[in-house]
Amino acid sequence: MCKSSGYSAKKGYGRPNSAMIASEHELMGKPATPRGRTRVLVIDDDHKLCRLIRDYLEPMGYEVSAAHSGTDGVERAVGEAWDAVILDVMLPGMDGFEAVKAIRRTSELHVLMLTARGEEADRIVGWEMGFDDYLPRTSRLVISACSGLM
Repeated sequence: MCKSSGYSAKKGYGRPNSAMIASEHELMGKPATPRGRTRVLVIDDDHKLCRLIRDYLEPMGYEVSAAHSGTDGVERAVGEAWDAVILDVMLPGMDGFEAVKAIRRTSELHVLMLTARGEEADRIVGWEMGFDDYLPRTSRLVISACSGLM
């Protein structure tokens, strides 16, 4: 988890150890996260960017899956065992702000906001809505995604 904002510690969303993750999922009637593999759900309508994130994280031992709409992403986020969610703000069906509110109703899952809007006001609104931190979608990242996948 990014520690740049310090927000997570204030809200009590600190990174639990793997035993705590398993216990939380078991209590909620969901299968425990497999030991040794951190599961990340990427919720973004940009298929190429989802593949780029997967191709970057999987060699490091992460299990990465993608959902391409807010409604599908929320359903998977609350219905399956995940360690973290990377969530775009601008999504079809349900925007990222509504999606994180829906996730927060039943889970304290780590949610990182992925956004092209990196102004401080947008980040503060995101943190207030329940995001743990944000990942700016910079021009360099978009250029890398496009050039790496073509």
